[in-house]
Amino acid sequence: MKRFFGLLLALAVVTLSIGAQPVTIGFVSPDQGASTQARIANKLEQVAKQEGWKISVSSATGSWEKMANIVEDYVSKKVSVIVIAMGQSTSITPALEAAKKAKIPVLAIDSEFSDLLTADILTNNWEMGAKISTYLVDRLNHKGNIVAFKFDQFYGTRYRGEILDTILSEEPNIKVLDTHYIPPTGYLADTQAAMQAYLVKYGSKIDAVWCAFDDLAYGASLAIKEKGYGPADMFVVGIDGTDRNLKLIKSGSSPVVATVIQPFDSAVDKVVDLIKKLVIQKKTEKEAIGEVKVIYMDTPLVTSANVDEYLK
Repeated sequence: MKRFFGLLLALAVVTLSIGAQPVTIGFVSPDQGASTQARIANKLEQVAKQEGWKISVSSATGSWEKMANIVEDYVSKKVSVIVIAMGQSTSITPALEAAKKAKIPVLAIDSEFSDLLTADILTNNWEMGAKISTYLVDRLNHKGNIVAFKFDQFYGTRYRGEILDTILSEEPNIKVLDTHYIPPTGYLADTQAAMQAYLVKYGSKIDAVWCAFDDLAYGASLAIKEKGYGPADMFVVGIDGTDRNLKLIKSGSSPVVATVIQPFDSAVDKVVDLIKKLVIQKKTEKEAIGEVKVIYMDTPLVTSANVDEYLK
């Protein structure tokens, strides 16, 4: 009898020690130099620390191949969960297949739909592109000249640019003077340099600048201010709702006049909620997420009229 109870006690100790193993998170994004991606990583690191979880953060430095390798490395290390931000699922399919085979949940933030993802928490890039593009059109009173800064290597920003083109196809009095396609890294300096060249080429003929995301809007605004232009001469719009650009909108003196907020903090909160349900509570994907793997977040348009509501 004593031996029996001894075995039960030993089994209980083993079970408790297994249950006490910390959650391990493998996080990767294309470029941690991007303010939005760094913000997501920082927020997730903070929560992991509070929860007593372990987290590894990696940057793919603009390479989908490197991102795939990082995901495969996380699989080999048998992490509890993999989190991908701003990825492109179709470009890392073999790595996602490896994660699925190893039964490791993959939670994505704005990373393109794939059946191999456990969940994709995102904002609607078509909707955001439409909001900022129609704002630009309305602010121009449906006439004027613009330049556009696009990023086609990520599906989300590509969608935003495609929506801009669709909207402008119905605006015969708005002319696109030039379009610049930015590289996967070093895009802030690239945008600033390209904008400087456009200002030399077109000068005050430019009425507005459309940017696929806020870091580009910031870079363009620096070049515009260097040339002595202000928002009354030409304005800049972007997408993301970075703290830096919200402050520029609030100032009233910056060419940056509008953005669409992506609720990155809320997206991380949702990731954390799913980690608890899937990894700790051992719920099934259907129980934790439901029938549809895509979870959309709200995206408000922000201008000087409502920026105070979103400044921290």
